[in-house]
Amino acid sequence: MDLWGRLSNPPETLEAVTVQGRESSSEAHPVPSKQAICSPTAPESDVQETPGRLSNPLRRPVQRRLNEVEIDQLVREYQAGRTLADLASDYGLHRRTVAAHLEARGVQRRVNRRKMSDDDIGEAARRYSGGDSLATVALAFDVDAATVRRELHRSGVTIRRRRGWT
Repeated sequence: MDLWGRLSNPPETLEAVTVQGRESSSEAHPVPSKQAICSPTAPESDVQETPGRLSNPLRRPVQRRLNEVEIDQLVREYQAGRTLADLASDYGLHRRTVAAHLEARGVQRRVNRRKMSDDDIGEAARRYSGGDSLATVALAFDVDAATVRRELHRSGVTIRRRRGWT
């Protein structure tokens, strides 16, 4: 690519150069194919179709519309405990679209539950004050270090500065 974002050697030029180089040498070496699997000219059998996924980045994505029966099923599954991300993946939708379907049906969204109880936070504060790192404390409670940091900060524990940070 050149400085303006244009192809400095268009595919036609590359093919011609390759052919010229092969003509001067023996024909024992076939010209390699320059066709990409996801190119617009690729045979349809080469392109893998997955619902809700782009099979070719050059094509526009297909917008999926759910019918009433599918939306009812989506609502039932959400109320049974499935997450927005999980439903979005299964139905080939964006998670925000799943949330919009739920809001349109008047379904109350679940609030994220706390990952650590008050007793866990007290124990984490004791370990952290004793010198353990946030990562070490997080491993002990099977949560992310950012969760431990947030909970300790909310409970009034002073968070130490990271090494090397001034």
